[in-house]
Amino acid sequence: MTVVNANGTVDISTPRGPVVGVRRLKSYSAPVVGDVVRVDIHPDGNWLVIGAMAP
Repeated sequence: MTVVNANGTVDISTPRGPVVGVRRLKSYSAPVVGDVVRVDIHPDGNWLVIGAMAP
């Protein structure tokens, strides 16, 4: 994760390139820049951060 935005979204870096404004689950309440996260991509093209992976 590269940026934590105040509006409940985050920016992430992927092998495909950067993705900005990705929504996160409410249960992932304390994102931190540098977290390695699990991402789900919906068929409609929207990205969703599920949560951080354990170190």
